[in-house]
Amino acid sequence: MSIIARKNLLKLAWNIQLKSVRHHRVIPMPDPMPYTTAIWRKRYPYRHKTQFEVTHDEVYTKDMELKTLEERRQEFDPQPIRVDKVNIGFLSPMNPVSTSESHKRFEHYANQRNRADLKKLHYDGALRLPIDEVHDDWLSSRSFSENLRMIADHYGLFDDLFKHGYFIPRIPLNVNYPYDNDQVTPIYSGNRLYAKDASEKPQVEWKSTNESNEYYTLIFTNLDGHLKEDNAEVLHWFVGNIPGNQIDKGETLCTYLPPFPPNGSGWHRCVFLLYKHQNGPINFSELYGPLPENRYLY
Repeated sequence: MSIIARKNLLKLAWNIQLKSVRHHRVIPMPDPMPYTTAIWRKRYPYRHKTQFEVTHDEVYTKDMELKTLEERRQEFDPQPIRVDKVNIGFLSPMNPVSTSESHKRFEHYANQRNRADLKKLHYDGALRLPIDEVHDDWLSSRSFSENLRMIADHYGLFDDLFKHGYFIPRIPLNVNYPYDNDQVTPIYSGNRLYAKDASEKPQVEWKSTNESNEYYTLIFTNLDGHLKEDNAEVLHWFVGNIPGNQIDKGETLCTYLPPFPPNGSGWHRCVFLLYKHQNGPINFSELYGPLPENRYLY
């Protein structure tokens, strides 16, 4: 048998094998997940790619095509009620930066980037920066407030707390739970903690101007902790009329209650809120009536 005839015979046998594989190895049911075929191809690389082809029906393909979040919202609520959110916080920054000061900062940044000595130190790995000063400068900037507001929007905190209200955070909070004698468990913007890590009252600190008529209210609430109502929350800590940053001298309306998420309820959104009073201390007895000591509010 000649070489050409042998090649033609092998090609014919290969085509017949492909047709039989295509006929017998096609998945009989439509694939609900588009990436499943890719997973199978990766799992069985030695098989031919035609073995994993999926036959879709036209109606099924139309129903199962991927949709955007806006399209799914329109299916759920075709005519939603659009309500503009109201800023319930400070309308202007607490430490505003003038336009001339901003221009000076940008010029300083541009000059620092063009310095050859700093570039050489950077390339040699010998450039040292005052991290604490940079961190403090970033906390007092507008970028920190905007980033923290975006994080709150991402987790849906404003929607569950105020529904149609929001505020731009101005004062950084340092919250640390005691862990050991010399170690603490810090709280960041969205890190995960177990209930055992929050069993004791945390240490909350913030910078205060130490003015005579400066009062704050600190609240620690669980947005997902209520077991009976979806739109309710569990209050874990409430301290009002805090002079400056001295929590011990504030009025405790709700003593600290450690979080107690039931097994299988998933991660809970626990939020620390610090409100600054606009006109001195608040008479909470007129608002809520007399509250007994060691009371937990639901």
